Amino acid sequence: MVLRAEATIVEQEVDDGLLLLRETGDYIVINRTGAVLWEMIKANDRQDDLVKAMLQLPGSPPREECERQAMLFLERLKGGGFLVEVG
Repeated sequence: MVLRAEATIVEQEVDDGLLLLRETGDYIVINRTGAVLWEMIKANDRQDDLVKAMLQLPGSPPREECERQAMLFLERLKGGGFLVEVG
């Protein structure tokens, strides 16, 4: 499964991260780590790359926890319509 950012998402930086807004009015605010991952998703990086980036952040949890958190993050964005499945 390959996930990509939905093309019509509007982004706005906020104090603690990034606000993502859909055309429907639905929105989500993601923290700074989520904002880094969002930029990677837009650059078509794979889930493994997201986990590697998370592992480089100060205070990151063990790899297994990073994998779990990355999957939950992707599922949350997909469920909200911020990501679409391609190919």
